[in-house]
Amino acid sequence: TVQQTYEKVKNLVISSYEVSNFSYELLVSKLNAIDSILANQTLCDLKQKLEDDNKKNQSLDVEIKELQTLKNIASQRAKRYQNDCGGTFKRRVRKSGFGS
Repeated sequence: TVQQTYEKVKNLVISSYEVSNFSYELLVSKLNAIDSILANQTLCDLKQKLEDDNKKNQSLDVEIKELQTLKNIASQRAKRYQNDCGGTFKRRVRKSGFGS
């Protein structure tokens, strides 16, 4: 009877160990699945942020082009004004005989 009791206890311990081992493997599997889901969510969030930032960059590119066009127009007007005013000044100096 002691031998039988020992065998029963031994079987319970081995059976419990197998169940624990299975549960541990199942736990690890579930944790890996959760980790994968979180990694995919992070990847999706980063992809969305990248798309949003690209849209912002495109808007900035358009604004930069518009500002460059305005700068060019202003530069052309400034050159025309400088030429016009400079020519008037030179004509006045010549008429006055000051530069001769």
